[in-house]
Amino acid sequence: MVSNCWCHQCNAAHYSLLHPLCNVSVLRIPFPALVSFGLIFLLPGILEPICAFAYTMSTRSFSSHVDPSESLIWWVLAVTSIIVGFVIIFREDLLLSILPLGFLLNGSAALVQHLVILRDSPTEVPWLRINSWGSTGIFLIWFILNILRKIVLRRAKQAISGDYAAYECEWEGIMENFDSTLAVRDLDDIVKSGFGSADRLVRPLQLMGEQPQHNLLTNNAALIHPLSCMPIAMNERPPACKQMIAVFGFGVASSTYICSSLDTLYVQAYALEPIFNLKLQQLAKLADGEFVCRSAHHGSHGSTVAAAGDFHFVTADQWNRMGGVKPVDRAIEKVVRVYHGNVSLLLDVVRQCIVFDRMRDMLKVMRIILDDSDVEVLRIKNRMSNHYDVQSSGGYRDVLVNLRINTLLTRKLGLNNHVCELQLILKNFMVHRTLEGHTRYVAFRNKRCE
Repeated sequence: MVSNCWCHQCNAAHYSLLHPLCNVSVLRIPFPALVSFGLIFLLPGILEPICAFAYTMSTRSFSSHVDPSESLIWWVLAVTSIIVGFVIIFREDLLLSILPLGFLLNGSAALVQHLVILRDSPTEVPWLRINSWGSTGIFLIWFILNILRKIVLRRAKQAISGDYAAYECEWEGIMENFDSTLAVRDLDDIVKSGFGSADRLVRPLQLMGEQPQHNLLTNNAALIHPLSCMPIAMNERPPACKQMIAVFGFGVASSTYICSSLDTLYVQAYALEPIFNLKLQQLAKLADGEFVCRSAHHGSHGSTVAAAGDFHFVTADQWNRMGGVKPVDRAIEKVVRVYHGNVSLLLDVVRQCIVFDRMRDMLKVMRIILDDSDVEVLRIKNRMSNHYDVQSSGGYRDVLVNLRINTLLTRKLGLNNHVCELQLILKNFMVHRTLEGHTRYVAFRNKRCE
């Protein structure tokens, strides 16, 4: 069982702190801390309109007030401060994107005020003080971070350039084969006809409770039925507006539908894994698929570990149907870095891959899966397509299928709505995933905070 206050999560968050150049928003900052930080901007934003009014009502001489247009800079400061404050509290993941906003707006307002409103000549404008040092300093920090981030990502990409070239060479060989080209085209047509283009894919959620829920994280309101026979987790982080209400002493009703407990997710996973693997064994037999068996080695403390790239292939009859649950450390790492603490987005705790020699066998098993009444396909990410951008995967290609096993047994166990992941991989791509290559890809993934 995985504790809700995992020390592993602390390690994952600490690792993210060491890599702020890639994605600062991966840190799961406590809400009271966000409110405190946001108030640093919100309070001045509230006071600055008062300053603008007072500046307008002040006198430049005994007979006249200041022109209201001369308070423009105060109003701009107020707007930018309030925007930044609310972004910090409610959408901290957008913080780095809006940091230059204060500098650009304040600088533009200062220029307009000096050159247009006050009609100063360019030589009279105090260029060194045209913007507040606070927003200028923040802009410089943002600029330096972005430059360093690009350097880190470029070096990460260069480290896997050899693996990328090998994968691309393999893909060119596939596209030179007529049968494989037809299979690639047909697979692309099947995915597009049933699930649409990649940018409109609906992400399923790991849900719980008694009533169906809509997937509110996507534009498509796909109806998803939650688990009914598993414990209900009550520790989901509620929306920021409800947390703000809680700060002032009002209660917050946590959702009873979204699975936010990693404990519960792994209980489901270990119960479902043998049923899932049995179904995959049946599918592999029908399409000449094989499975990967990793070779075990003894660790430094006598423990048995499996090397990432040390494997061999076995037929469906020889496969022992063991293994496939996602390692807890990697699950926590992914939840913290990619999903911002939302456990319900973790769809590959139960996972497995089937390996094929030919593209037409991969196409065959996809058709079998879509026709299987025991399998409910929710989403397909087709990386075996000419339209797929392989930059994010370092050239590696496969087909990822998110599905549910809906049988009488899984319904009785309350597991019929747990989302699993099936990877369909060509053997030549799997062979290129050597131990050294996988190590380089992990380093590449870490620097991208994925």
